[in-house]
Amino acid sequence: MPTSKNGVPMLNNSGSTSRFEVVSKHAGEALDALIAFDEYGGQPCRINDLTLIKQRTAGYINECKINSTLPTWTGLAARLGVTRCTVNEWLKDTNYPDTQQYMKFVKQVFADIMEQSALDGSVDKIFSMFLLKSTHEYQETNKVVIEAKPNQYGEELTDDEIESLIEE
Repeated sequence: MPTSKNGVPMLNNSGSTSRFEVVSKHAGEALDALIAFDEYGGQPCRINDLTLIKQRTAGYINECKINSTLPTWTGLAARLGVTRCTVNEWLKDTNYPDTQQYMKFVKQVFADIMEQSALDGSVDKIFSMFLLKSTHEYQETNKVVIEAKPNQYGEELTDDEIESLIEE
């Protein structure tokens, strides 16, 4: 979605779209999600029903394409009839490896859409970076992991000894 110079989304090239119109558009999309959930019979997707998960995911991405909106993890969860936390749990659940792999792929596709949109200037770059870091595990720094290992004489170091070495 194009943005103005100050990063406010615009629905048309004239720059005359008000914030009210943008909020109204997003509220309409939320209403569409509720109606779609009713059309599904109010039944949430289950982790073991990969076919239904794929159908609803494709439907959600198609809605985003039609509405010119970015797909979000929260929006996908709503179309699946589950919470965002549930979708995140599916990413960790090794009991259903096919669903786990598919959801990891979907998350990667969403990140790619966000990246491409930031690169071509259609979304605010700063907010894109925030979203990529907070929802797609992007980071600017390396994580440092400190663990106790035997010293050169083969002795185990205590926690206090490790702390004193770090402080030095």
